Amino acid sequence: MQDIKTSLVLVTTLLASLAHAHSWVEALSLLSPNGSFTGNTGYPRGMILRTTPGFNDTNMQWQLPANAGSQLLDNMPMCRPSQQTSNYTDSSLPKLEAYQGANIALRYQENGHVTTPWSKPGKPEHSGVVYVYGTSQPKEDDTLLGIHGQWTLDGKGGDGRGRLLTSQYFDDGQCYQINIGYISADRQAQFHRVAEAGSFQGANLWCQTDVPLPNDLDVGKDYTLYWVWDWSTMDGSGTVTLPELYTTCMDVTIADTKQVGDTGAVVPDGDSKSVPFVSITNYGEAAIQSVFESLSAAPTVPKVTATVPVNITASISYSVAAALLAKGVSSPAAAAQGASAVPLVLATLALSTHATAGAIPAAGAATAAATADSGAPAATSAASVPPTNPPRSADLGGGGECSVQTVTVTVTSTIPSQPQAHSTGSLARRRILALDDDDDDDDDDVFDS
Repeated sequence: MQDIKTSLVLVTTLLASLAHAHSWVEALSLLSPNGSFTGNTGYPRGMILRTTPGFNDTNMQWQLPANAGSQLLDNMPMCRPSQQTSNYTDSSLPKLEAYQGANIALRYQENGHVTTPWSKPGKPEHSGVVYVYGTSQPKEDDTLLGIHGQWTLDGKGGDGRGRLLTSQYFDDGQCYQINIGYISADRQAQFHRVAEAGSFQGANLWCQTDVPLPNDLDVGKDYTLYWVWDWSTMDGSGTVTLPELYTTCMDVTIADTKQVGDTGAVVPDGDSKSVPFVSITNYGEAAIQSVFESLSAAPTVPKVTATVPVNITASISYSVAAALLAKGVSSPAAAAQGASAVPLVLATLALSTHATAGAIPAAGAATAAATADSGAPAATSAASVPPTNPPRSADLGGGGECSVQTVTVTVTSTIPSQPQAHSTGSLARRRILALDDDDDDDDDDVFDS
């Protein structure tokens, strides 16, 4: 039996911020008349794959404003520096080739924003809204506010150089990444995906924004797309209090239908309108049917006026389970222990929206059974201690401030395995007594001393 000592961090905000990475368009696919992906995959400008040695999210992520707590400014660039020109220097990561009036899919990973939406307060339902703008006249110095909210569906808004092609929820209703959360588990069962050889999605089901290209594009020229994801923080009335947007910029080469077909892509013929939607045998290889079938209709702009209710129980359960999973505990055992830890942690932290000086009352020990892969029971016990720090204030930027307490809960689990392992962890949770609107990636920088 081996003792493993580890620190399991529950959360870094009052309401368990679990989404640590953000999203960008990672691949473009042409859609055949029946909705399936067809032809060669295209990529954004300046694409760097996640599999590239030394890759970091900041290689592709473009957040506006860059600093959490700031407001949007008129001069903020629409595109990250590596995407401000048609930057396709790697022949293995080319532009998508499509024809006039084609439907295409812009694909991205959800990174927890869909499967743990309840983890950060004030975030919009459906994980926010994606807007896709198109232009045949891109400028290197295009700005977010010169286009977003200015270019319109009829092409007459703003400076008239482009138009809004579509806007859809970030959550396409199917996508997920495999994790120990209940939303992911439900979607894995409903929209099952089998990893195929050579697929960079693996068993994850990527999200997508399905986009109709205009019918009047010039053959032989590029058409530029700006993908804008609005994931701003809102108050209870639906008013944005802290903007948080992400963009990806990309080009599509417009060719005639025959030329695209010669690449092996399935293209329309005279009877294309009567083609039924493809029968799904493996999710992640076709458009979202409800979206695809509505692309020919007049587009509408979805409104988001409500925030996702915070689920503290799910946050605690997920955090405990994920931490145990990372230490080699089997998925069933980790999930069971995460669920069994919830009552004790809630009692220990005495969650409230009002600051209380002094120690938080300790809860009694609790024991619950969990089952490892071998079928043998695993015991979980927990006890609490007073706060390790006195309450203090932390500046969130933009005038925001919150009071912080740290409470330590000790959890001991015995997991039968080969060989047997005994793991002891310290679950630390920073208690935020006011709304934390700071960006996930900066939480540790704000509160660590």
